[in-house]
Amino acid sequence: MGPRAYLPTEVSGLLRDDEQIIYWGRPAWVVLAVRLAVVFGIYVWVSVPLTSVLPSRLVGLLACVLLFVVALAVGAGLFLVWRNTVYVITNHRVLSRAGVLTLRTVSFPLVKVKGLSLQRGVIQRLFGLGSVSIYVA
Repeated sequence: MGPRAYLPTEVSGLLRDDEQIIYWGRPAWVVLAVRLAVVFGIYVWVSVPLTSVLPSRLVGLLACVLLFVVALAVGAGLFLVWRNTVYVITNHRVLSRAGVLTLRTVSFPLVKVKGLSLQRGVIQRLFGLGSVSIYVA
């Protein structure tokens, strides 16, 4: 079973038979974890003071439940975007596919690549991560 076997079917269908996969991957799980932490941090930041300013405990509880459902929906959306993002480098081109409702595919041949840039902050280095920018002509 080669690397194509693990590719999402919508991406493997975009590859030609003569293309060999050099690398493919998804964004790091840490990216998803940080985004989810921000969403649920905002939920706590908003819901805790909200219960004290609303007229009754029942209204405060209902508002918190509603905000929690919204936070869950946003979190599910973030997860789906993370899960549906894939980066592929073959011997012919670089391919990126992302999106949930609207899929966006970016593809360009390797001969157009003019440079690469790697940025690694302190936190990224702790987790063995980095941001790669590809410059094309």
